[in-house]
Amino acid sequence: MRIITKERAFALASQWGSFMHATDPGQCLYTFHTNDGRPLTEEHRLECLRWLRSKQTQTRSDREADELMKLIRFMANTPLRPLQ
Repeated sequence: MRIITKERAFALASQWGSFMHATDPGQCLYTFHTNDGRPLTEEHRLECLRWLRSKQTQTRSDREADELMKLIRFMANTPLRPLQ
């Protein structure tokens, strides 16, 4: 299993919001800080994981499925973003 860097995971997580609209159930992905994909709270983490897991049956390619799994693993295991 290939592990991606934290920097790559942050970038992937923050980019997923660009595919959403404000009315999407995945709007939780808009709340990330730029280039920082760490969840803001445990509630935010759970909301993101719920949405990401719902997309697993909709992936179009092996690469997309792999990227989604990496993002799910990152979201499940990364520490929260420190309060500023």
